[in-house]
Amino acid sequence: ISFSKNNSDYTLREILRLVGSGVHHSTMTMTPEEPVASYTLASGPADFSMVSPGVYEATKIWSANTDYCYNAVAVNGCPTLAPACGTLEVSAKPETPVLSFDRPTVCNGDADPVNVTITNFKSGLKYTVTDGVNIIVEDHESNTFQITSVPTVETTYHVISKSGSDCQSDEGTYTLHIAELPSVTITGDNAICEGSNVTLTANVTRGAGSTSTLAYEWAVSSDPSVVISTDAAPTFNPTADTEYIVTVSETDAATCSASTTYTVNVQKLPVITANADKAEICEGTNTTVTLTAVPDVSSVAIASYEWFDASNASVGTGESLPLTESSWVAGTYNYTVKATSAESNSCESAPAAVSFTVNPQPVKPIVSLDKVTICQLASGTQAVVATVTNVQTGYIYTWYNSADVEQGSGASITLNVDDTAAGVQHYYVVATDKNFSTDCVSEKTDVDVEVIALPAAPVVAPVATEYCLNDASHATVLTLDENPSLSYEWFKYVDGVNDVSVSTASTFTTPDHLDATTSYYVV
Repeated sequence: ISFSKNNSDYTLREILRLVGSGVHHSTMTMTPEEPVASYTLASGPADFSMVSPGVYEATKIWSANTDYCYNAVAVNGCPTLAPACGTLEVSAKPETPVLSFDRPTVCNGDADPVNVTITNFKSGLKYTVTDGVNIIVEDHESNTFQITSVPTVETTYHVISKSGSDCQSDEGTYTLHIAELPSVTITGDNAICEGSNVTLTANVTRGAGSTSTLAYEWAVSSDPSVVISTDAAPTFNPTADTEYIVTVSETDAATCSASTTYTVNVQKLPVITANADKAEICEGTNTTVTLTAVPDVSSVAIASYEWFDASNASVGTGESLPLTESSWVAGTYNYTVKATSAESNSCESAPAAVSFTVNPQPVKPIVSLDKVTICQLASGTQAVVATVTNVQTGYIYTWYNSADVEQGSGASITLNVDDTAAGVQHYYVVATDKNFSTDCVSEKTDVDVEVIALPAAPVVAPVATEYCLNDASHATVLTLDENPSLSYEWFKYVDGVNDVSVSTASTFTTPDHLDATTSYYVV
């Protein structure tokens, strides 16, 4: 009698199923020396059933060595002298293998092999692992192996060990969990103006059942190893076009993560300056000041301009702004202009400031004359001293006649007034303020000198003009042809220099006694 295992009719899965249940299939074969008609069990358990003459099979759980004895009856009817016996040896079943994954949960799509350790590995045993369909390792004799084809769904691995006597352990089953990767997109402005901030938001879609906290790491593609934020929606201030990277990780054991990129384009601001065609003007003038925006040579293309006054109120558009007043008021006028780029974000420049000054009109001169009237003479001119009484520091005073011919400059001047004709001689003076570059001129101050015509010479009525020295009385009444609008004065002639005034009446009576010829005259 000989015994053998016969598992050739079973698939590997069925073998593992049998091993896992503790059931073994064995074949017992009788090998007679003569033809045998029949066999009968002589001793031992009735475990085997005949499947063909001399061949018996049994499927059961054996726990110890078992003896089986059979008697045989030859075809001639003679029985065996003694039963034929055989022993089915039962070896100890190996311990159920225990598997340990270095990563019990693997991220879906992770291509890195999973390292597996047989924690209760026994030398001399051979280990076979399947995923229920595919053999991972077979008759493996090391305590470690790798799952190189990482599954994309949760998978249970089956493991048995086999001894040298072909005894198999119970089956161990171990599950490798697959975690779904999060999906991440970035939203936010993809184009901003230079100097502006941008807020980017990481939008995460997670696998069903994912409840762990998410971790965020932001970096830029030019230096991806440096984490610049750990917020879900950070704010950045890029100065140039920048590609941002966000990595979102589950904080569970698998730490599954996903990354994506997002590019923010930084559009340059227009660069401008502004100027005024007149930096200073004078108060009261009627003129136009034109302000002009000037793009820098490095500036991006400009679509439009807008002008603002000192109160930041919009006052016009266009590259130039003409400002016209019929009478400008003194002060400083401040304006700014902003340019808008022609690019998609219509970026606005920093305001360019420009100003101009309306200088105050100089103080009008006040003039004093040493004479406001002169008599008409035949001498040609007479000197009249004109003086500005409210002199201002930094002013120049210029004098003109009625024909606008300059007579001289200074706070005090001598005017040579023509006295040949009666009437008013007109002059004027203006002040020029030299404290500013504009030479603002004051209002005119008129200066008039009146030339008064000489009255006609008085006519004295004829009288006796000769007397004897010793006459008792020779008082003589001298009478004028009086003009009531004139005043008169009588003089006794001495030498033309020391003449003596003798009367201011319209008539004059000479003394009674004259001791010499005496001359009188009247003006």
